[in-house]
This record gives sequence, structure tokens and C-alpha cells, in this order.
Amino acid sequence: EEHYCVLDLAGLGFCTGTDFQGQLGDGTFASPAVGTYPFIFPGTQKYSYVVAGKQHTCGFRQYNPLLGVNNLVPECWGLNNTGQVGNATLTFASVNRPAFINLPLGSPTAFDSTSLAVGGQHTCVLTLLPAPGLAYCWGSNGYGQTGRGAALSTIARDSVLQPVAMPAGVTFTKLYAGEYHTCAISATGAAYCWGRNDYGELGDGTTTTQTAPVAVSGGLVFRTLSVGEFFTCGVAGGGPPAPPGSPSLSPGTVYWWGDNSFGQLGQNTTGNAVALKTPIKVLYQP
Repeated sequence: EEHYCVLDLAGLGFCTGTDFQGQLGDGTFASPAVGTYPFIFPGTQKYSYVVAGKQHTCGFRQYNPLLGVNNLVPECWGLNNTGQVGNATLTFASVNRPAFINLPLGSPTAFDSTSLAVGGQHTCVLTLLPAPGLAYCWGSNGYGQTGRGAALSTIARDSVLQPVAMPAGVTFTKLYAGEYHTCAISATGAAYCWGRNDYGELGDGTTTTQTAPVAVSGGLVFRTLSVGEFFTCGVAGGGPPAPPGSPSLSPGTVYWWGDNSFGQLGQNTTGNAVALKTPIKVLYQP
């Protein structure tokens, strides 16, 4: 939340902002001077995708035959207090330069770079091989945000990737990670979420925290999602004509659910005495 990263047209990575946990990946733990953008170490690697989380960062390098088995495997760096850099350690030692995540025996061998999602203290990605569209996560699981179906524990954390308990017959095409919950869009455009649910941010009609993916209510087809701390929003991707009086399925229609304490759900109201537990259309849309 206090750093960000960009790629230039050639794929070289630059990060700036707070660096006390090594989240800039430049090999130091010192924040740069204002207005400067250090290279991601060593300054010569080219990336196809980089995404910044709260205090850690992950990315994929461009395909390079010299990488061998590490092609299509994410690298992470920064704060590792809950195993969120995926290097098989839980020593609380921060990492200040990119390192490929640890792949235990039997793990998938290739991942979808554009699916990489970096949350508050967890990370998720979708597989390409040996099968596409399966979600894996690592890091903090205190609220079930890694989605592996384990019993809740406030100290739960995974230092290597763990398979998400995928719904039967479902594959995902996109992942989105927030502070304490995670969401996905399936191959049919349906939304699924898991993790913390105090304010209905999972959109399943309850305020029950879930340790495995649950379907977002309403039968909506989504093009994309955005996941915050205690709320979620989605842009409809179209679908069959909606019956009279039912939610609009028009492409581009925006829906929100979860916490509305500051009016973030676009309902011209503030406060959240009653959690908005299912998708609601932002005002003034078709």
C-alpha cells in the first residue's frame, strides 16, 4: 500500500516507495529518495508482469530459455512474516531481491502470469500446467484467504503454495486478492470468493467466514472484480437478458457488496448497520 512497481516497454522493472521490508526488490532495505525509481535487482532482468501488495511484491519474468524449469514460475520479495513470498521459510526474515517461489515435489510446473494476485499478506496464482485454471495460494490463512479448506486459526500461515479447494467442475480464469479475502472469476464468468466475511464481502448472502470458495449470489456474469479490505466490486460482463425487476446484466454495469461505512458501495448512503451481503448495483446505471 506504500509502494508500487511499473515495467518499461522493454520489460525492465522499477519500484518506488517504502522499502523497509525489501518490497522494492532492489537488494536493499532503504527507501529511495523521493522521485527515484530503483531497478528491481539486478536491473537487467525483464518481466512480463509485476504486482505490488501491501508489503510484498511478486512478478513473472519474460520467457527465457536460460531459466529452464523456472519459466512461468513467479518470483516474490518483501515482507515474509506469514510466508507470503513462498520461499518455504517462516523465519520472519524479509527478502530484498526477487526469488522464485518454492515448488514442493508434485506441485504444478507452470503458472498463468496474468492471474497473479498479491493481497495483504497472501499471494495466489492460477496454473497452466499440468492443468489450467486451478488456484494455488500461500501466506497468511488466518481468515481462510488461501482457500484450502483448513480449519480457521489466527496464526495459520503457509510458506509454500497450497491448492485452493476448487468447486467441483469449476476452473478459474482470474484471481483478485484483498486484505483478508480472495475472489476469482470462473470460465463461465461466475464469481467466487473466500476468506473473511464480517461485512458480507464474499457476496454469498452471509457474514460467515469461508475457508474455501463460495459462489457470489445473484447469478451475475462478471468481466472483472476488484477486492478491497472489507468490500468487493465487480463489472458485469453480459449474459442472457435479465427478467423484469431483476439485476441488470448489461456489460459494464458495476456491482458492489460488503462494507459501506464510507459510502464505498455507491448507494448515496454511509454507515453499515446492516451488511450488504449480496451484489447491489451502483446507483444511476441502466
